[in-house]
Amino acid sequence: MSRASNWIMGVATWRTVLAAFILTSILIAVLTIVLIPPIIAATGGLDPFDITFPLSAEDIVAGLDRYNAEAREAYLVFTIVDVVFPITSGLFSSLLYAQLIGLSGFTWLIATGKRGLVLLPFVPTLIDLVENIGFHILITTPPTEPAELAAATAFVHGAKLQAMGLLWATMGILIVLALTGTIMRWRQRTQTPA
Repeated sequence: MSRASNWIMGVATWRTVLAAFILTSILIAVLTIVLIPPIIAATGGLDPFDITFPLSAEDIVAGLDRYNAEAREAYLVFTIVDVVFPITSGLFSSLLYAQLIGLSGFTWLIATGKRGLVLLPFVPTLIDLVENIGFHILITTPPTEPAELAAATAFVHGAKLQAMGLLWATMGILIVLALTGTIMRWRQRTQTPA
């Protein structure tokens, strides 16, 4: 874990953060503008399960009948991009964590970042990938009794939302610490006699 953390800390610059943000934004645009509308049209107005909150196992099972051949084909293309999106999103957040940690200047926080804090954004990534597997199986090759897999996938889907909440709460704390460290360094420079 420390090797991956150190790598993230080493490659994190505002340029790499911006590049990851742009790539993530492009993927969001492709998903929402290009890939989601055909699914909604083919299912007769049903949003993809991935973007439906809250979502229960019953919602999934009830919606599976609306995934005809056209909807399944559209969903397959959506899934391919939706596998890349959480990875780029996790990378963007991880690089931003590293930049904020470095900007804080707090040695204890930098050490915590190197020990794994910068990898926290990949928790929602992993959860999202597991969720994608469940939805993919349910939609493209639905089991005869989908209730158990639907329940497990709905649980993972809910966990993703909680993990995202943790991610953004941590991001808020890091922003505050980065600002605090920057202000403290600025005050030290301005109070130092010439």
